[in-house]
Amino acid sequence: MAINILLSYLTRKRSGDVAHRDQDVRDEIIRLGRGADCQVYLADPRVPLLHSEIHDRGGGFYIEAAGPGLDLKLNGVATRSARLNTGDKIDLGPYELVVGSAEGKDMALSVELTRPLGDDFAALSARSRTTIHGGGLGKRGWSWLLFIVAAVVALGLPLLGAMDRAEKRMASGLAEAPAAAPEAPATWVSQVAWLSGADSFWISGDISRPHRHFAEDCGLCHEQPFVQVRDGACLACHGDIEHHADPKVFQTASFAEVRCAHCHKEHEGADPIVLDTQAFCVSCHGDLDRREPMTTLHNAGDFGTDHPEFRPSVVSDPHPERPVVTRMAIGGDPKPAETSNLKFPHDKHLPKGGVKHPTKGTVELACGDCHAAEPGGVGLLPISMEAHCHECHRLQFDPTAPERLLQHGKPREAVEQMREFYAMAALHGGVADPKAPQSLRRRRLPGAPVTPEESAVSLNWALQKAAEVASETIGKRACGTCHNVTAPKAGSEGFWGVAKPRLADRWLPKGIFDHGKHDQMACVDCHDAPMSKSATDVLLPGIDSCRRCHGGEAAAAKVPSTCIACHGFHRHDLPPMRDGPDTAQDPAAHRLARSGS
Repeated sequence: MAINILLSYLTRKRSGDVAHRDQDVRDEIIRLGRGADCQVYLADPRVPLLHSEIHDRGGGFYIEAAGPGLDLKLNGVATRSARLNTGDKIDLGPYELVVGSAEGKDMALSVELTRPLGDDFAALSARSRTTIHGGGLGKRGWSWLLFIVAAVVALGLPLLGAMDRAEKRMASGLAEAPAAAPEAPATWVSQVAWLSGADSFWISGDISRPHRHFAEDCGLCHEQPFVQVRDGACLACHGDIEHHADPKVFQTASFAEVRCAHCHKEHEGADPIVLDTQAFCVSCHGDLDRREPMTTLHNAGDFGTDHPEFRPSVVSDPHPERPVVTRMAIGGDPKPAETSNLKFPHDKHLPKGGVKHPTKGTVELACGDCHAAEPGGVGLLPISMEAHCHECHRLQFDPTAPERLLQHGKPREAVEQMREFYAMAALHGGVADPKAPQSLRRRRLPGAPVTPEESAVSLNWALQKAAEVASETIGKRACGTCHNVTAPKAGSEGFWGVAKPRLADRWLPKGIFDHGKHDQMACVDCHDAPMSKSATDVLLPGIDSCRRCHGGEAAAAKVPSTCIACHGFHRHDLPPMRDGPDTAQDPAAHRLARSGS
C-alpha cells in the first residue's frame, strides 16, 4: 500500500524567518538519502546515497536504517528501526526531521539542515577548483588550439594519406596493363606507414562482408574526398544490375534520380547492404494503381494485413509454339487450372493404403519419392519419366517379350520399333497371334528361303499388328494414361500424336520461396496433394496458409516478414539499370575502369 506524505523542507533566514518548500510524496517505500532516486532528497555530502527507509507495516509506519553504522537517532536515542509517532524527532546525519500530521495525508515530515558544513568546506572547495585560466591560456586560446589539433589529426593527416594513395592509383591506372604499372615515386607520406592509412579516421562503421576484400582501399568507392560515392564507382563492378520494372512502360520504375547508395548504404555493419525496410516498397506499391494506371499488379502493404491473394501464373492454353500463361488468383472464379496436356491424379498415387507395385507388392508413396529438392534446397528438381515413373509404368507393348520396352518421349520411333519387332517375328515364324496368317504361325526351318509372297504377307501383317498395338499402347494403355493423345488422321502414316507437356516453370515468377528453409514442415501441411484428382489442380497454398506463421514487418507473435523476404528488387529478365563499364570484379580491372582506360 502506498504511503502519502506531505514533505516540508525548512530553511532559516538571517532575519529569523523560516522558508517552507512543500512537496507531496507518494510511494510504496519512502527512501531517505542523497541519491537521485530517494523520495526525501538530502543533498549534504555527509549523507550516504541511501540512508534509511520508511515502511507501512499495517499497524503503523516504521523507519529503518539501510545499513550498519549509519547515524540514525529517534528522539535522541540511536536506533536501527523504530515506529514513528506524531511529534517524534529524527536525527539523520546533519539533518533533523520532525514527524507531524496533515489533513488527507498519512503523515507530515519537516526536514531541516541543522548542522551545515560551514566556511571551512567552502574554502576547501575553492582551493580545489581548477579553472581553464590556470593552464596559461584563456577560453579562446584553448578553443583555437584544440580546433587546430582536431583539424590536423582528423582532416589534414587523413587527407594527405588519401591524396598519396590517389596518386599511386592514377599511376597504376594509366599503365597499358596492370602487370606493367610503374611504381609511384616514394614520398615522405608513403614512408610513414601509419600516415598512409590515416584516412581510416574517416571510417564511419564496419564495411559489409561482400566488400570487405577491398575495404582497405577507400578510394575504390570514394573517388574524391568530400564527394559522395557516385554510381559510376558501383557500376565498375555491378554494371549488370537490372531494372526493377520496364522503364519504357512504367515511368516511376526508371529510378533515374536515385543513387545506388540511397538503397545500398555501406558502413552499417557486416550484414549485406540491402535495403529491407517495408516502407520503401510500400511508398510505391501501397497505391501503385494510382501511380501506374497501366499496371496489372495489385496494391500491397503489410504482408500480415494488406497483401493481395497469390496469383499464380499458369498455362491456360498449351499451344505447341506459343503457350499462353495467365495469372489467376487462388480462390478466384474461375480457379487457377494448369492446362499442361498431362493426366496425373495425385490422389491415386497417395492413398492411405498404398499402391500396387509391379514387383514389390503394395508400397506407400510420399511426396519426396518424386519431388526432390535441388542443390541448396530453394526449388525442386524436374520430374522425369526415367527417374520417377519408369519403375511402375514400364512401356511394354507385347506380353511375349516383357523385356522389350518402348522409348519414352519419341512416339514415331516407338511405332518404328514395334514395326521392326513384329516384322522380325513374322520372318522367323511361330507367331502366337491366332489372327495371324497360317504361314506366320508355322515356325520356319533355319535357312529355309522365304518366297516373295510370304515376305509380302509377313510385312503386311507386321504393319497391321504394329498399328493395332500402337493404338492400344499409345492411345490407351501407356501414353494415353498420362498424356493427351490424338488418333491418326485419315490418310496419314498412322502415327498417334502425343501432346507435348506444357508446364509453368514457376507459378510465382516474381516471388521467392525457399523450400530448404521449410524442411521442418511436411509437404501436405501446405499442399493438399492427397485430395487432388486432376493434373489441372494448382496445388499452391493461399496466403492464409503462409499467414499462419508469417506476419508483417512489425509482427510479434509470428515471423516478421518484409517485402524482400519474398520478392527481389532487380529483375533478371530486364536490361541493366545503369550504363556502366563492363569490367570484371578484379581490383586491377577496377582501377583501369576508374581511370577511363
